[in-house]
Order: sequence, then structure tokens, then C-alpha cells
Amino acid sequence: MLLGTFEGLITLLNKKKFFSFVQSQRLSLFRILETKIRREHLASTVSHCFPPHWLHYSNIDVMGSTARIILAWDSLVLTVNILTFSPQMVLAKVASVEWKKDFFVSIIYGANGIRDRRQLWAELRTAKFSIGNAAWVQLGDFNIVRKPTKRLMGFDSAATSEFNTCLYDVEMDDLPATGYWYTWSNKCGGVGDNKSKLDRVLVNTSWLDEFPNSEACFLAPRV
Repeated sequence: MLLGTFEGLITLLNKKKFFSFVQSQRLSLFRILETKIRREHLASTVSHCFPPHWLHYSNIDVMGSTARIILAWDSLVLTVNILTFSPQMVLAKVASVEWKKDFFVSIIYGANGIRDRRQLWAELRTAKFSIGNAAWVQLGDFNIVRKPTKRLMGFDSAATSEFNTCLYDVEMDDLPATGYWYTWSNKCGGVGDNKSKLDRVLVNTSWLDEFPNSEACFLAPRV
């Protein structure tokens, strides 16, 4: 069972890349963020990105005219039950048909502003109360870093402190990862270059007990 992610605008070209990537990597669960797909185009776009037996869900009902988060999954491998959704999170319970294991997944797309992200932290704490000690993975763009780095500009210590406090409260930590460390860049280059790690895969100890060999791999942008 493999989980894949993509962030950005979906075009005709990368629809084909999506399909090939999902097939070649044998992915079972996929999340797409910042899609800008309008309601009337959502079903056709997803059908071009994934095989016919894949199902999908989006938070378009709380966003209005465009989807912000899309969760897609292989219905032959997984059973997915959407529990809650908001502009910044989709929470689902997932059952693996092959492995006979259940787990919870939160697809995250954090807001830019600290006040809006506080709503996300509240939602995660509420989810923790419902999930208890079951296996749980959170993945997505949290729009905030966990600590400053020498290549990060504009570090907000208060916002970072609130993020880390939330993770402590919900008992989540970073899954061991390989690949690209920085997941966002302003692409200025030189002195004005600003890189940071906004995308993460976070898990609790129950996840590590159930899936001890799991790891995150951050590919180069648009790969």
C-alpha cells in the first residue's frame, strides 16, 4: 500500500503523467492540493488522472466553486469512509482489503494566516479525541515550519510554537523521510531565495507499530 501526493494546478499534460505515475508506482491512495478545479470539471478531471476503478472525494462543498483538497483511492485495495471535512482538512478512516488493517488519514492543506491555522489545530485536537490511539497519518501542506533553518527567511516563532504544541497534543511526529528536504521555494535565487519545508508526513506511535517499515519520500517538484 502506497500513498502519493501532488500539489499544484492540474493541466492536460500532467493528467497523463498522473495516470502513468499512479500505475508505475502501484499507488493505492492519492491526495491533490490547490487544484483550482471547478465543480463542473471535477469528475472528468479525476477520471483522466486515475484508473476507472478509483474513487474520489473533495472538499468542494465547503469551498464553493473550486476544490482545494481531493482524495482519491483504489477501490479494489482500500475502503475509505470520509468522517469530517473542512477547508483545511479531510479526515477519513481507511481499511486495507489486502492487509486487513484499519487506519485514519488526515489530508491537510493549511491556510496562510495564523488565525485560520488555529482552526486547523483545533480540528486536529478534536480528531485526536475521536481517533484515540488508533493508527493515524497526517499528510499535506501545513503552511508552517517546525523549526528555523539557515535557508529559511521570515521565520515566525509564535506560529511555529503553536504548530509544535498541537503536534505534541495529538501525539504526532515526522515519519522518517528521504528525498528533497525543502518542499517550497519562492524561486527567486541568490540572496532573495527562500526555501522551507511546508509539506510533511506525520504519524503516531500506533502507525509505526502497524507499519514499522513505512517512510516518506519527497520527490523533486512536479515529479
